[in-house]
Amino acid sequence: MTVEYLDAKRIQGSSTAEKTPDYSTTFGSTTGWRTNQTHVFIDTGNNMLEFENDDDNTDEYLNYDLGSGNVSNDSWILRYELVFSTLNLSSNDVNNALIVGIMDNATPSGLVSSGDAITYNTQITNTAIGNVLSCVNGGSQSKADVNNDPFSSSTATGTTFYVEIKRVSATSTEQRVYSTSDYSTTQVGTTLTRSTTSAVTALRYLTIQVQNGSFGGNGYTGYIKNLKFYNDTTTTTQDDKATLITDATSFTAPSFNQYLDYSSYDARPVSYTHLRAHETRED
Repeated sequence: MTVEYLDAKRIQGSSTAEKTPDYSTTFGSTTGWRTNQTHVFIDTGNNMLEFENDDDNTDEYLNYDLGSGNVSNDSWILRYELVFSTLNLSSNDVNNALIVGIMDNATPSGLVSSGDAITYNTQITNTAIGNVLSCVNGGSQSKADVNNDPFSSSTATGTTFYVEIKRVSATSTEQRVYSTSDYSTTQVGTTLTRSTTSAVTALRYLTIQVQNGSFGGNGYTGYIKNLKFYNDTTTTTQDDKATLITDATSFTAPSFNQYLDYSSYDARPVSYTHLRAHETRED
């Protein structure tokens, strides 16, 4: 906590706290999510959303409708934990993709779906693992991508990674991966940044999609946990402040009479003789 002296009579303490997400899920329930599919499904018993990119020609998705107007057109953050259970390159030069982000299309299909979207994609081929920050406007994609950074064929399976996708303005997006849950001090790999157009609007569907062609090989599997969405912000922390009065002369006490209720008492005057009569009976 930090302390600031406001003046001779007041000090203010402040501490950093996490903002409350506008939406979060531990995947302990399927409420609001699309019905489970064969290769992407919610396992409520283990509190996770599982994905299986191990069959050719798969194109499936789960999504959750955040609602119209509930995703800002210039600032939001999406965070989730990602674990690879198995991780293998493809036999063929065909993208085997895990796509996570927010779309305006309730029924996405293909590696680049129609409509608008901002997503982070893991796209595995026969030579590398592509890490892709994708911005889609009317079905036309612009992207920032890098091979084998942070994920590669040597990435340890069973390890939890903390993924963050951020829209920092109407025309700019960022993506980072961390190795610890503070999402700040232990970044893995480089930051992906991508300019987009302010025409990417009306996003509403949180989406996890698995998509591939005839990639061959064993593919890869894994799961996502603890997904959080923060709307209309580019930071997940806030300052909690409290002011302490240090000088009693600056404090005005409430009137004592305000705590008394005379409504139940008979306020008519009485004589001295009447009072003496009460005293005599008590004696």
